[in-house]
Formats: sequence, structure tokens, C-alpha cells
Amino acid sequence: MNSGLEVHSIYTDFSKAFDLVNHNILISKLRYYGVRGKALEWLKSYLTGRKLQVRVNGHISNEYEATSGVPQGSHLGPLLFNIFINDIGLNFKSEYLLYADDLKIYTKISSELDVINLQEDIMKLNIWCSNNNLKLNTKKCATITFSKSHNPRPHIYKLGHREIDEVSAIKDLGVLIDNKLCFTKHIELITLKAYRSLSFILRSSRDFHRLETIYHLYASLIRPVLEYCSVVWSPCTEQLIHRLHKVEVKLEKYMTYFKDSRKIDENNFDFIMTKCKNNSLIARRRAADLLFFHKIVNGMIESPELLRQLDFVVPRQGLRSSRIVNSTKSTKNYVHNSPLNRLAKEANEHCQTLNFFEYKQTS
Repeated sequence: MNSGLEVHSIYTDFSKAFDLVNHNILISKLRYYGVRGKALEWLKSYLTGRKLQVRVNGHISNEYEATSGVPQGSHLGPLLFNIFINDIGLNFKSEYLLYADDLKIYTKISSELDVINLQEDIMKLNIWCSNNNLKLNTKKCATITFSKSHNPRPHIYKLGHREIDEVSAIKDLGVLIDNKLCFTKHIELITLKAYRSLSFILRSSRDFHRLETIYHLYASLIRPVLEYCSVVWSPCTEQLIHRLHKVEVKLEKYMTYFKDSRKIDENNFDFIMTKCKNNSLIARRRAADLLFFHKIVNGMIESPELLRQLDFVVPRQGLRSSRIVNSTKSTKNYVHNSPLNRLAKEANEHCQTLNFFEYKQTS
């Protein structure tokens, strides 16, 4: 998008992916990746021979042996599934992102050939699923075009014989992303959800006597909704910042009313209100940004792709620099306010008081 090109992305949805992992195929892949001997025999024993029964309306079926599926809720389950699905994009020409069963295939569109390659990758995905006994839920798969153009060129992609639905916004690991990457819809969604939850808490707390209880309910049930993945979508306009802040304002107004109606000790009230202000949403978003930057540069988040995009400043010997990383200057808002650019500016702002490059591992 920075170069003015469209990015086409295909979002896929697997049907019961963890339950359909074929044991024989998984074991053959483990063998291919070098698992041999007793380790492989142990994994065979772990996967096979599981007896299942089904209960419907008080009636129980006969026992049957499961020939597919990794044990859910186990430590090994996600690892085994990742091994099973690891080769899914081996022959893709397009880029792809894979997190468990969440797969996105995407490419920059500079010519019609890129569209053809993306369609071919969708066909390869369909063949891979057929060969590995996994099923795609075609009705839930979607395509989205990321573009700053007001009239992006429409393209039709097919999965099998069905056209993939095109959408203007889609949820990606819990974050609502629109085709302009502005995150307004996501912020509207989480604030609406937060208001509903806060209203429920305030209605339910009419008989409470401790102010701390209300604050802890807010901190544990509502604030996480307003902070999840904030490094990605942190608002840059006053309007969106204020929209999020209004949730805090509603809480503070209620706590003031609560204090007056219950005759809460003034010192206790001041302590809680100070806690609210020191842990405001805007302060916590900034802290989350700085912590994320620290983790990236110290390898605590393993992402060479992100690290490569950070343009570090190397000061001349004997000179102190007020910057540790260069930020991108652009007249385009989506570049100027992009997550990495925001992280760079915030790191520079605090580099004189915070040591981002010191990491002590605790035992």
C-alpha cells in the first residue's frame, strides 16, 4: 500500500481442523521431519487407541476408536497440529501467514499475473486440503482488498466451484481490520462491548460496599477488551482517543456517586481515583508500545521481519544521540501513524530515561 499498490488477501476457515488431523498422515510427517525410534512409537501410542462415546438425550453410543484428531487441551496438541499443517504453503507463489489453523494468503497486485498466481495458490490450497483430509468452510472464507483507492479494481477468486465472498472488513485474530487499515470499526466495536459490560457491572454493584471491588471488576473484565492488541490499532486521532476515554469517564462518574452515597472514606476514594488516572488507557497503550519495542529488539518476540524494518541510529563515537531509531516522515497518515513508526517515535521520546537494550533473564 505504501507504493500505491493494492494488496489482495484471502482469509480461510477450516472446519474442525484439530478434530480432522489424520493420525497416519501425521505420523508419516513426523517421520519425514526426523522423529524416529522410541519417540515416534511413543507418539503413535499417544495418538492412537483412544476410545470415544457419544451421549445424545441420555442415550450413549457404543465405543469407537478415533482415527483422527489431536487431543485438545493438551500441551502436545497444538504442537502436533503445527507439524501437521507446516507444509501447507510449501508451493505458494504468494506470501502467507499461518497461526495454528488461521491461514491468510496475500500478495501485492502490480499486474494481472499476480492475480493469476494468487488464484493458483488457492487451487493448491484446495488440493493440499484434499490430500491431507482437512476441509475448508467455503462459506466462511473471504477475500479483502487493502487499498487507499476509492475505487479498487474488483477481482473474483474461486475456491473450488464457489466464488469467495469479498468483504470490506474482517476479524483477524480478534481484531477487526478494514480495507483502509484505519481501525475505526474495531474501536467502535470494542467501546460498544465495553459500555455493555460496564453497564452490567454498575447495575450488579448497587449493593456493594467496597469501591475497590468495582475497580477490580473493571480492570479484569473491561480493560482487557479495550487493550487487546493495542500495539496494532492504537488510535491516532483525538476523536478515537476520546471515544475510548469516555468509558473511563463513565466509570469515574459512577465511583464518585458511589463514594457520596456510601460515605466512602475520602483517602480511600482518592487512592482509587489516582490509580485510575495513573493506569489510564492512553498511558497503558503507551506502556504496551514501549514493552513491545523492548521485546522486539531483545529477541523476546522472535520476528526478524519486524526487526529488519527498524532503522537503528548508530551515533558517532563520543556523541550522544536523542534518537535510537529513525522514524519515517510521510504526508500519508497511514504511514506516519503506522505501528512501527509510532513505536520508533515513542522509543526516541523515552530513550534518555529507559534502557531498551538491556535484558536480564530471570531463572
